[in-house]
Amino acid sequence: MTSLTIARRMAACATLAAAGVLAPASASQANVLPNCDHGACVFSFDKTYAIDDVISLEGCAAQFGTSATRVGEGEQTGGGNFSLVPGNPGFHFHQRTVENTRITSDNGMYALDALSMEFTYNTVARTSVFTYSQPVQEKATVYTADGQATGNVVRINALAHFTWRDMDGNGDPTPGDDFLSYVDNLRVTCS
Repeated sequence: MTSLTIARRMAACATLAAAGVLAPASASQANVLPNCDHGACVFSFDKTYAIDDVISLEGCAAQFGTSATRVGEGEQTGGGNFSLVPGNPGFHFHQRTVENTRITSDNGMYALDALSMEFTYNTVARTSVFTYSQPVQEKATVYTADGQATGNVVRINALAHFTWRDMDGNGDPTPGDDFLSYVDNLRVTCS
């Protein structure tokens, strides 16, 4: 149900995520502006959002068609801290995403889907060592158009974890960086 790619997992890099956190709050989002003391800042966020889009169906879910509508609600919570102290800059960001959606295929069959995803990103610029970690769990129970359980369940379990020395200075784990650890597993099961 969820398509995991490095682009999605990096979430446009934690620096951009932090910039979004520091933006003014909207009615559906409660942000705490950074609390900065002596060059170190702390921030947090909590937002809910509506989900209403069309997705492509891949893998074992493709038996239900090529695309489906996805409607539901999501919530993101998290925060972080950063230091602008000369000689000891650093950045930590964490985010938890929970989504509950109904995915309806063209033939009327639908799945009730629950996604849980966490994301952490750490760096200490003095050492140029970065850490990125993201576990994902997703479960979708499939029903017929008239609401009868089909017995089909799609499960996604994934783990991405990288610790690296950022040789090119872009903040992303890219070829040419010095990888100290690297795990990128995705498991999809259909029963």
